[in-house]
Amino acid sequence: MNNPKLFYYSLPKYHFKYKTVKNIPEAVSKVQKILNQLSLVPQSDIRKVVSDNTKAHYSAVVLDSKKNKYFIKIKFQKNYFLDKIFERNLILSRILSQNPEISLIKYIPRVVEATEDYTLSEFTDGMNLGYRYQYNYSIIKKSDLALINGVLASLKAFPIKLFNNTIESYGWDYFLFLIFELTDFQANARVFESHFPKEMVLGIDRLRKNTILKEILDTAPQQLCHGDFKPNNLMLKNNRIYLVDWDAYGIGSKYIDISYFYDKIYRQPQIQKKYLIAHNGTSIKSQILQYAWLFAYSFSECFYLIGHVNELINKSTEDAEAIKKIFKNELDNTTIFFHNLIELV
Repeated sequence: MNNPKLFYYSLPKYHFKYKTVKNIPEAVSKVQKILNQLSLVPQSDIRKVVSDNTKAHYSAVVLDSKKNKYFIKIKFQKNYFLDKIFERNLILSRILSQNPEISLIKYIPRVVEATEDYTLSEFTDGMNLGYRYQYNYSIIKKSDLALINGVLASLKAFPIKLFNNTIESYGWDYFLFLIFELTDFQANARVFESHFPKEMVLGIDRLRKNTILKEILDTAPQQLCHGDFKPNNLMLKNNRIYLVDWDAYGIGSKYIDISYFYDKIYRQPQIQKKYLIAHNGTSIKSQILQYAWLFAYSFSECFYLIGHVNELINKSTEDAEAIKKIFKNELDNTTIFFHNLIELV
């Protein structure tokens, strides 16, 4: 499949800057104009949402004249990254609206209207399975895993031929991005030397030159990947899971979403273990894919946990110590994934 490069990692360093708002009054004005056109009323202060540097676009709950709730995303400034997000959201919403038989539809809040400037969806008033502001805190029960696996199955069943090669693929380049670009590996060499096993730090550079691994990652069976499959993007309502926030979706191995979700539920190790057992690869190639993505995600997560500890040291010693314990457990897992991957390739 001759897919273009994934925009998310085709712009080195750029993805760290796309959330910076250049002109807040202008952004607020654009958001208000679109809401007025749609006769919608915001439920939160527009300026506050626009000024939130953790958000790439205006995203909030809004009401219509009958007090019905909706969720809207609005592109309040123009740049390549945001243009691609809304363009791709528009592509997916059109495919789903034109093909009502696709099983994924029942797991996504219905899109009411989508353009290159905004996406308006029905509001899902369910229970979020994770908390964004408590650093990967999740509240998943064992009974939820079957529902979550149902969502994963619908991603696998999605007919990717409908994209007509317009959506990017996750493969070798994305693997390298997670390990080297996202962590700024070379610039942070001392951090890795201080906190990670020496054999891992040295072995990672050899992985970059591993042609067997490159071939396997680039020729893996392809399917739809959400790209941000984590607890706080899952809503539970009436015994059904709804998958939200499709900004990072792409085409790739099933182990991309499976591994990312596993990595994000490290605060629930028993759930982690039960979840992974259901998805363990059986063939050598599937095991390589599994360990490659498990390693890539857990390695980059370890790097962020180090940064999180440093942020908390002067604020809360208790919280910092808690994150240190989480880091140790995450690093133990990362080391296991690394060794398993090295042994296979």
